[in-house]
Amino acid sequence: MPNRTFSTLRLLCVIATLLVFFCSGGLAAAQGETTRLGIRQIGGTGSYIDLILEPGASQEVTVELGNFGDAPAVAYTYLADVYSLINGGMGVSLEETTGSGMSGWVDYAAQTTTLDAHSALHRSFMVSIPPNTQPGEYLTSIVIQGEASDVSGEGGVALNQVSRQAIAIAVLVPGPQQPALSIGAASHTLVGSNSRIRVELHNSGNVRLQPEGEVVLYDAAGAEVSRYPVKMGSIYAGTTTSFEVPFAGALLPGDYTIALELSDAKAGPLAQNPALPLRIEAPIAPTVAPASEGPQAAPINQTPVVQAPAPNVGLSIPSDVLFVVGLALLIMIAFVPMLRRRRR
Repeated sequence: MPNRTFSTLRLLCVIATLLVFFCSGGLAAAQGETTRLGIRQIGGTGSYIDLILEPGASQEVTVELGNFGDAPAVAYTYLADVYSLINGGMGVSLEETTGSGMSGWVDYAAQTTTLDAHSALHRSFMVSIPPNTQPGEYLTSIVIQGEASDVSGEGGVALNQVSRQAIAIAVLVPGPQQPALSIGAASHTLVGSNSRIRVELHNSGNVRLQPEGEVVLYDAAGAEVSRYPVKMGSIYAGTTTSFEVPFAGALLPGDYTIALELSDAKAGPLAQNPALPLRIEAPIAPTVAPASEGPQAAPINQTPVVQAPAPNVGLSIPSDVLFVVGLALLIMIAFVPMLRRRRR
């Protein structure tokens, strides 16, 4: 009888261990699960929807909205305007478009839907070019976005993570291409202890550009201070952005000029300015607050002592693990009366 009792106890311990292992593993998997959404064109081969349409023409386009995660996901899809990033490249607005520009040509209403795990749905819409549209490139995008999910960061910091994917819709209206670029003002800022110069650019033409060239910085006496190559990503037609020049240190206060010449591999020379003015102000020194009419603050004539935090000697156990362990113990306790009856 004692051997049988010992075998039964050992079996219960094994069952409890397996219960803790599988339950805690399932909880960890559920907590680590993130939404994975995607969007692509049906019948397309590129990373964006590329169309060539005459004024007054229309074309139907179909996209696939997919959930590649292991759990159902709520997906919100909508049209979003496109802009040019600093140093070039495509940026997508975080908000739904108001219907201005090319976004008004796309019949794609915002929609919220639930996608099962590893599933997708197709959605068709029309792209219609208004009559009398001028030749050139036009751009907008479609976004698929999930709900915000809590992600634990370091130090107990909770972050909201949003799964978001976008696909661009690029329409070329045939006709003369007119590349044009204008150079705006230059400005200076400090990032940490290093200088950074930013020069504004505006694509006033009707096609995207990828400007490249060189920046030469001169001081007030005409001496060369620095030279830096410029190679940007795409600046889209009708958008304004800028490029930045990072420096290894801080530039001295004073007046400077920037010699800048930009070109495009396809369009050729674009814009130049041999003497773009730049003024760097001296860093603002800390100001002393005037004495108030009330009592003066007492000075502290000592070196502050930084006390090290007390070590955490307590054992931190997640609440989910405690729940599973407690459940296993309750199961074992429930079997104790049965064991006692057998021994009798």
